[in-house]
Amino acid sequence: MSVVTNILVTFSVGENYDDEHVAPPIIGINQWLEAEGYGALNDLVPHAGGRKCMECGVYGGAFNYLNTPAFMDAMRAQAWNDPKNVRVLVQGQNEDHFSVYTVGAVMLID
Repeated sequence: MSVVTNILVTFSVGENYDDEHVAPPIIGINQWLEAEGYGALNDLVPHAGGRKCMECGVYGGAFNYLNTPAFMDAMRAQAWNDPKNVRVLVQGQNEDHFSVYTVGAVMLID
Protein backbone atom coordinates (compact mmCIF):
# COMPACT_ATOMS: atom_id res chain seq x y z
CA MET A 1 0.00 0.00 0.00
CA SER A 2 1.14 3.53 -0.71
CA VAL A 3 0.52 6.88 0.91
CA VAL A 4 1.85 9.34 -1.66
CA THR A 5 2.65 12.98 -0.99
CA ASN A 6 3.17 15.23 -4.00
CA ILE A 7 5.70 18.03 -3.48
CA LEU A 8 6.44 21.08 -5.63
CA VAL A 9 9.14 23.55 -4.59
CA THR A 10 9.42 26.95 -6.26
CA PHE A 11 11.99 29.68 -5.70
CA SER A 12 13.28 32.86 -7.30
CA VAL A 13 16.20 33.30 -9.66
CA GLY A 14 17.86 35.07 -6.70
CA GLU A 15 19.17 31.72 -5.49
CA ASN A 16 22.80 31.01 -6.23
CA TYR A 17 23.48 28.05 -8.50
CA ASP A 18 26.39 25.65 -8.74
CA ASP A 19 28.22 24.74 -11.96
CA GLU A 20 25.43 22.33 -12.93
CA HIS A 21 22.75 25.00 -12.41
CA VAL A 22 21.40 23.50 -9.20
CA ALA A 23 20.69 25.70 -6.18
CA PRO A 24 22.70 24.52 -3.14
CA PRO A 25 19.56 24.28 -0.94
CA ILE A 26 18.12 21.77 -3.44
CA ILE A 27 21.32 19.74 -3.20
CA GLY A 28 20.96 19.80 0.60
CA ILE A 29 17.29 18.84 0.61
CA ASN A 30 17.94 16.04 -1.89
CA GLN A 31 20.71 14.72 0.35
CA TRP A 32 18.22 14.69 3.24
CA LEU A 33 15.53 12.99 1.12
CA GLU A 34 17.98 10.35 -0.12
CA ALA A 35 19.30 9.69 3.39
CA GLU A 36 15.71 9.15 4.57
CA GLY A 37 15.07 6.71 1.70
CA TYR A 38 12.57 8.88 -0.21
CA GLY A 39 14.41 9.57 -3.46
CA ALA A 40 15.01 13.12 -4.71
CA LEU A 41 13.28 16.17 -6.10
CA ASN A 42 13.69 16.60 -9.85
CA ASP A 43 14.08 19.81 -11.85
CA LEU A 44 10.81 20.44 -13.71
CA VAL A 45 11.91 23.58 -15.58
CA PRO A 46 13.18 21.68 -18.67
CA HIS A 47 9.66 20.24 -19.08
CA ALA A 48 7.83 23.58 -19.06
CA GLY A 49 5.93 24.71 -22.13
CA GLY A 50 5.94 28.00 -23.92
CA ARG A 51 8.54 29.71 -26.04
CA LYS A 52 10.63 31.10 -23.20
CA CYS A 53 12.72 29.58 -20.46
CA MET A 54 11.13 29.76 -17.01
CA GLU A 55 12.78 32.39 -14.82
CA CYS A 56 12.39 30.55 -11.54
CA GLY A 57 13.33 27.25 -9.97
CA VAL A 58 10.67 24.51 -9.93
CA TYR A 59 11.36 21.08 -8.48
CA GLY A 60 8.96 18.26 -7.77
CA GLY A 61 8.51 14.71 -6.66
CA ALA A 62 6.08 12.12 -5.32
CA PHE A 63 7.13 10.47 -2.08
CA ASN A 64 5.73 7.46 -0.25
CA TYR A 65 5.01 7.91 3.47
CA LEU A 66 6.76 11.29 3.54
CA ASN A 67 7.18 12.76 7.00
CA THR A 68 5.98 16.22 5.93
CA PRO A 69 6.86 18.09 9.18
CA ALA A 70 10.41 16.66 9.07
CA PHE A 71 10.65 17.55 5.36
CA MET A 72 9.60 21.14 6.11
CA ASP A 73 12.16 21.31 8.94
CA ALA A 74 14.81 20.16 6.46
CA MET A 75 13.64 22.77 3.93
CA ARG A 76 13.89 25.54 6.54
CA ALA A 77 17.35 24.33 7.61
CA GLN A 78 18.77 24.99 4.14
CA ALA A 79 20.75 28.16 3.46
CA TRP A 80 18.31 29.84 1.08
CA ASN A 81 19.58 33.10 -0.35
CA ASP A 82 16.03 34.47 -0.59
CA PRO A 83 13.85 32.37 1.77
CA LYS A 84 10.82 34.67 1.59
CA ASN A 85 10.45 33.71 -2.08
CA VAL A 86 10.51 29.94 -1.54
CA ARG A 87 7.19 28.11 -1.67
CA VAL A 88 6.51 24.45 -0.93
CA LEU A 89 3.28 23.00 -2.31
CA VAL A 90 2.17 19.81 -0.58
CA GLN A 91 -0.67 17.53 -1.65
CA GLY A 92 -1.22 14.47 0.49
CA GLN A 93 -2.90 11.24 -0.50
CA ASN A 94 -6.63 11.77 -1.19
CA GLU A 95 -6.36 15.56 -0.85
CA ASP A 96 -8.08 17.58 -3.57
CA HIS A 97 -5.65 20.48 -3.58
CA PHE A 98 -2.16 21.58 -2.61
CA SER A 99 -1.40 23.40 0.63
CA VAL A 100 1.24 26.12 0.24
CA TYR A 101 3.99 26.58 2.82
CA THR A 102 6.66 29.25 3.03
CA VAL A 103 10.22 28.63 4.12
CA GLY A 104 11.06 32.13 5.35
CA ALA A 105 8.41 31.99 8.07
CA VAL A 106 6.16 29.31 9.52
CA MET A 107 3.08 29.98 7.45
CA LEU A 108 0.46 27.91 5.70
CA ILE A 109 -1.68 29.12 2.87
CA ASP A 110 -4.45 26.55 2.51
